[in-house]
Formats: sequence, C-alpha cells, structure tokens
Amino acid sequence: MQVRVVLRDEPGELARVGRALERSSVDVRDLQLRHAPYGGGGVLTLSVRPGEA
Repeated sequence: MQVRVVLRDEPGELARVGRALERSSVDVRDLQLRHAPYGGGGVLTLSVRPGEA
C-alpha cells in the first residue's frame, strides 16, 4: 500500500512526518521524496504494509 504526504517547504516538515510515523509504529518498506515542480515543498510517498496506513 502507498501513502502520499504533501510537504511544505519549511524547516522541520520532514521531521514532523517522521515523528508521526514513529508514534504510529507503521512499518515503512520504502520511501520516495519528490520535489514539487513549482519550486516549493514536495511529495513524500511511503510504501507500508497493508492495514498499517
């Protein structure tokens, strides 16, 4: 299963997502970070086990 998270271009944004993942105990199998084409922020795509998103 894939989960997409839109990130703002701000300090600590990726850390905020990491803390949420830690609290939820989700097993992240893979991840991909892509910058937004318009220059600010991006999209984080996480692959997790089904039933854990």
